[in-house]
Amino acid sequence: MIKPRIIIFLICSLLPLSGAVAESTGNPDRMRVLLEKCGILDRLREFPRQVFEAMGHTNNTAQSKRYTPERDAFFQAFNVEEMEQDLVVQMMEQMNELHFGKALDWYQSPLGKQVTALERTTYSDHAWQGRQTFFQGLERTASRQDRIDKIQQLMESSYLSKIDEELEMTTALALTGAMNSTLPAEEQIDLDHIRQALQVQREDRKQAIQEEQSMNFMYLYHRLPDQEVERYIDFLHSASGRNFNSAMLISLNRVFQSASEKIGTALGRAVKGERRI
Repeated sequence: MIKPRIIIFLICSLLPLSGAVAESTGNPDRMRVLLEKCGILDRLREFPRQVFEAMGHTNNTAQSKRYTPERDAFFQAFNVEEMEQDLVVQMMEQMNELHFGKALDWYQSPLGKQVTALERTTYSDHAWQGRQTFFQGLERTASRQDRIDKIQQLMESSYLSKIDEELEMTTALALTGAMNSTLPAEEQIDLDHIRQALQVQREDRKQAIQEEQSMNFMYLYHRLPDQEVERYIDFLHSASGRNFNSAMLISLNRVFQSASEKIGTALGRAVKGERRI
């Protein structure tokens, strides 16, 4: 039987996303270009590896966690290519042609490419090697308040700072609900328990999460001059930037809900001894 705490572990490992639009974007190839340029597809492709490492299946782990049918079912069901295709479709529905064009222009601009390159480092093997030294330097030389304010404004405007919180509950409930549908009543997990546990966990760590996120953003963009940070914020605050961020959050929510339902079904079948997905 899969315990509620395992569901919460899976969600936390997986995650280390309104309104009507006038006209949807009609070309999936062009939308895929935008999603490649902004770096989200690379981020999506990294999720299985991150979960895999969190579960103990790495060469760096002293003692890898033992094989279980549940883990096997999880990775068989985690179809990144299918999630990519779904994200393209969802984003086409959420963005209109005007905002799509302006967002693509921005991400293809020199600054847009520079920002994406910086944001891509967050999931590279060498992402945070210099972070501790950077933080120690901040402690010795108090960071300018205006720089802190700019980074805080950037953090509040970007979908990157909202992904975990947005997806955590959606994914947990979708996964649990789908898994419950395959299990007998006595083995089903209480959805309210999952919801409350995640809420309590996030509330307990709210201040620490905010402080960690703020420091990470300070480090991530520390090579970006003030003027370029301001230009990035200007894009995020523009109509096209707001449409892009909103579309990304809504689309990722839907993609992960769909994927979680499939994963939940696979986990439920694994619990019952059915190995097919």
